[in-house]
Amino acid sequence: MKITNPKIPTYIIVSFGFYWSIAALIWKVGEIGPLIKTALFFGFMCGPGLAGLICAWRFNKGERVKALGLSGPWSKWFLWAWVIGMVLILGATCLHFLSPTVNPVMPAEGYATLLTEAGQEQAVSMLETMPYVNLILIAQWVLLAPLMNIPLMLSEELGWRGWLWHELRAKGFWVASFWIGLLWGLWHIPVIAMGHNYPAMPIWGPILFTLFCILYSPIFSLVRERSKSVWGPCILHGTTNGAAALGFAIQSNTAMPWRGLVGIGGFVMMSLFVLWVYKQMPYVKKAVTLSA
Repeated sequence: MKITNPKIPTYIIVSFGFYWSIAALIWKVGEIGPLIKTALFFGFMCGPGLAGLICAWRFNKGERVKALGLSGPWSKWFLWAWVIGMVLILGATCLHFLSPTVNPVMPAEGYATLLTEAGQEQAVSMLETMPYVNLILIAQWVLLAPLMNIPLMLSEELGWRGWLWHELRAKGFWVASFWIGLLWGLWHIPVIAMGHNYPAMPIWGPILFTLFCILYSPIFSLVRERSKSVWGPCILHGTTNGAAALGFAIQSNTAMPWRGLVGIGGFVMMSLFVLWVYKQMPYVKKAVTLSA
């Protein structure tokens, strides 16, 4: 099915153009300091949010807040978004433990290995002297990181599940979810090709992550629909991003295909959740009818 909405190309040009331009700058410069690289990474992640704001201002006069998904009430689905994110991370990790090459480890041990691989030996020394380090790390990944990530996720979700969802929802739940997931995955290509999520996989990495985004998209769409605002997807996105380190840190082998939520366990868990989303459709249709 073709996207015929004339507003959509504006969104794509702004979100992709902003993001891919900064990614090209990072690629051109090559090796840069970690702080500068982190700042640039966050900067180009703002592309979808910026595109959503521009499109809402340009095309949705009189309903800009609604078009961005910022007008919804408090919802119990904010809590469900956090639960779904945690179940996905922990479920994927548990599935990886079924492999004879993956064993459970204590969070501090696994995290120290990740830090050492990243060349941050000084951080490992600090970690080893920290009291109650395992409890602190678990609390950080389960509670603090998702909470801190929520406002940061607006940089993406104002676009994907904010303005773009508002414009595509009329095409149907599954069609809108597919197109948003596809664009979401393609948009990520530069950073994935540079090794994020799938190290040393510049070709297969972007392909796998695009499939990942298409599969994950209906779950985000359900949370968006049931929470009636963009804040639900922000919580889900912030939880999976924030808790991802927990999945990596408590397993001994994070090589493909055991790479947390983006590995085989994650694909299995998301497939199960998509089936659950399908079961939720009568409730979604009823909610849409009542709110119409």
